[in-house]
Amino acid sequence: MSPKKKKTSEVAAEITKKGGPDHRTAPRFGFSESLPYRVLREPQREEQARLEKAYNEAEAKNISLGGLCLKVRDSLKCGSVLEIQIPSVFSDGSVNVEAQVMWCEAIKNEPYVGVAFQSLTDEASVSIQKLIRQLG
Repeated sequence: MSPKKKKTSEVAAEITKKGGPDHRTAPRFGFSESLPYRVLREPQREEQARLEKAYNEAEAKNISLGGLCLKVRDSLKCGSVLEIQIPSVFSDGSVNVEAQVMWCEAIKNEPYVGVAFQSLTDEASVSIQKLIRQLG
């Protein structure tokens, strides 16, 4: 009799609860800030270049050089590509970054997602690095 297979999200949640291995390549830093985002692409809908024009608000929980953990208002699909506005260190404004949703999890009935940054511009990369230095 073969063991029951678990969903990736179940395994990740168990590892987190047990304090198990973290396979991320960059350390995470606590980061609590409201960040505007919009969905650019969803899985199975690649033909649509831009799904949403309006921005939604997400609450960042942590950040690393590789991505963010976000608490979102509405559930998102794993594999979706988002445009997120992150504070810029070069101006009072923000810099747009693209990030792919890598995991989706309900924590205490609130939707959370983990996103991985995709092809960062130099401005975005430097802004994230400086932001992390300030947090660390």
